[in-house]
Amino acid sequence: MCAIVCGASLTYAIAWASALWSPYTRRVRPTVLEKYIGIGQEHHHAFGFHVRTTRGSRGFSEMGYWHFKEWSGHYDSTFTAGWPTQAVTSDVRAYHAEPLGPALQGLDLPVGILLTRGYPTDRLPAFLHAQPRRRLPLIPAWPGFLVSTVFYAILTLALWLTASNARRWLRTRRDCCPSCGYSLAGLRSNSCPECGSDTYSVNASVGRD
Repeated sequence: MCAIVCGASLTYAIAWASALWSPYTRRVRPTVLEKYIGIGQEHHHAFGFHVRTTRGSRGFSEMGYWHFKEWSGHYDSTFTAGWPTQAVTSDVRAYHAEPLGPALQGLDLPVGILLTRGYPTDRLPAFLHAQPRRRLPLIPAWPGFLVSTVFYAILTLALWLTASNARRWLRTRRDCCPSCGYSLAGLRSNSCPECGSDTYSVNASVGRD
């Protein structure tokens, strides 16, 4: 259980670190056809972080024809973060309390929508030097979150077993109890007087029977 908790914590930590500081390395712009039909997607890629933005175009009528004028500010964005898989996500869309009402902003939004949107990096303290116009994703993205959690849980367990075995080996080399580190110098018993654990391997390594 501890390994699973550590795995989930590391999954969020790696995802948020990527969202905060990983610089963009590639950008994919909408095609000419997408702009012409009035909708398209932009993709921004960074290590462990990806933004997909769906934008709509705004046109004007001239002699009965519609022409592309500019890429409008109306958009929906999906932020995903994590490594080795995209594990957490946030989704930013216009939210209307009423079908024809204005779009709600900030704390006027329902709590569920706020969690879905994530936390904007522009509101974080300046000393963090976070990348601007991003979101810290809060919602797990399945199955990526599960894969990353299991990956980091196995990694945590492997590191813990390696450190534990190395500590026991060093204690044995120093003629100490491998369990509690109590000095066994001059003792011939096969059990540790401090913790009661078996010390036969220590006695055998130094020539005691």
